[in-house]
Amino acid sequence: MTRTKGTDEMMQRCASLAVGLAMLGLVGCDGDEGGVLRPDGGTAGPPATYYADVLPLLQRECVSCHVEGGIGPFPLDTYERVRDEAENVTAAVEAGLMPPWLPDDACREYAHGRGLSDDERRVFARWLAAGTPEGDPADAPPPPEGRPTFEPTDVARMAEPYLPDATRPDDYRCFVLDHDFAADTFLTGSEVVPGAGALVHHVLVYGVRPDQLASVEAADAADEGPGYTCFGGPFAESGEESGSLGLISLGGWVPGQVPRVYPEGRAVYVPAGSKIVMQVHYNLLSSEPIEDETEFRMTLTDAEPELRVSSFPAAILELSIPAGEPEARHRAVFRSYRSAPLRLTGVTPHMHLLGTEIGMRLLPPAGSEAEPQCLVDIPRWDFNWQEGYGFRAEDEIVLEPGGGVELTCVYDNSETNQPVVNGERLTPRDVTWGEGTLDEMCLTYVGFEETWDGPPPQGCEALEGCMAACDASDTQCLLDCEGLGADCRVCALEGTLGCARDSCLAQLAPTVPCLDTCILSYAIIGGSFERCMATECPDSWPAARDCAAEVVGAGTCDTQLEACGISFR
Repeated sequence: MTRTKGTDEMMQRCASLAVGLAMLGLVGCDGDEGGVLRPDGGTAGPPATYYADVLPLLQRECVSCHVEGGIGPFPLDTYERVRDEAENVTAAVEAGLMPPWLPDDACREYAHGRGLSDDERRVFARWLAAGTPEGDPADAPPPPEGRPTFEPTDVARMAEPYLPDATRPDDYRCFVLDHDFAADTFLTGSEVVPGAGALVHHVLVYGVRPDQLASVEAADAADEGPGYTCFGGPFAESGEESGSLGLISLGGWVPGQVPRVYPEGRAVYVPAGSKIVMQVHYNLLSSEPIEDETEFRMTLTDAEPELRVSSFPAAILELSIPAGEPEARHRAVFRSYRSAPLRLTGVTPHMHLLGTEIGMRLLPPAGSEAEPQCLVDIPRWDFNWQEGYGFRAEDEIVLEPGGGVELTCVYDNSETNQPVVNGERLTPRDVTWGEGTLDEMCLTYVGFEETWDGPPPQGCEALEGCMAACDASDTQCLLDCEGLGADCRVCALEGTLGCARDSCLAQLAPTVPCLDTCILSYAIIGGSFERCMATECPDSWPAARDCAAEVVGAGTCDTQLEACGISFR
């Protein structure tokens, strides 16, 4: 019998296994300090005019939100309107709050990046200091180009219109859309089309696998009206662990977003039986609620691609953010022990309301002379402006075998940084990982692409071939097999090292630091657990593995292994 679980539950089981083996919890380590860009807002330089200097920047960065009926609190689409808001606009631009672009440009450039340089920010201060002159209309740039053509094959819709909750300035609502994936399908492009443009702040669209649907369906049934309240992901605000980390990213939208179209030969795989859950953030601070019918448009095909576009979640589940702590810092490294490199395509960082900084670096394999690469650095996190950051096509960013990704998250749980609920600022409390609004997360989805050679493995179906090609002990062959599904990988660890823990405690104790690294990396990225441990702990691992192999060989762990669909008899 094969069991299937949500990826985050598997990671929790792995974390628990590591704790049991090591008799220690996973501990966050100190990391580097993050920086915050603070433009000086100087007015040095020639006087700026609206048409020649300010309008080009507004067209490029602002008017996708600040138009009549848009999500921006006021339009910025005429000279008179910009002049009337000149002080507010300049203050927001100088403070780095607008346009909303969280990554530090010193880290790297991204595809479809936004933002203003320091010199461009100073244009607004120079214009304001000069008295907001209009200038010559002949200096105006041409109108911005329209949205690229996108022709969907399918449209997924809400079951009925939704009227956002006027009692919530920020209403986060999830909807199970009406599209059914009757067969395995490939998504090559997507577009979110907001209905109530003045209210829709951002949208995230997930594919929920069949084994995860029960939680979604229960939340939808329990909440009156269309959809259900959600926050950290497409699961209800219960604060309980759910399957968030095993989700399929299908698309998203922020103001100014263009359709997402993958290069020819690339696609996202959606297994048969999956459903689409769309999370919409409605902001009602500047507009009265009206009914919304946001749509998700897709280009779908049954033709197999050359490359599968996917992602893995790097997450620190053992979060501890003490009440009153102004700078709780957590850091973890996730290494890949796949036999082949992974070409990374982008990152999507995620925290909740206490988060202040989040960053990720690409680390080379041990012994390499290559320098770490910054993947993303957000020195001033803002939950309301989260999005994904795609790497440029010309940037070859490769996670080599033995290389890793380093994730760092920082939180402010002091009294002055608490969320306000029903008009009252909350009292600080100890915070841990969870789906609820007042819980926290330290999570980055890392996008990658790999050669398509059929659906990714589920369960232990690849084990027979691995065992036939291996002449070591059953335990070593099992832990060296790269083709196992995530649920099977976790069961393999529980049914070998977990089962043999008490009998092999003396041999396992010296491997504790390596176990912490390899268990979570193996659960998240896959590859070979044997290769990870042999690399990280070459001196102590053979004795620990051989002890576990002896326990497994005696039949002591048969019941646990057979529950996973693994049998050596």
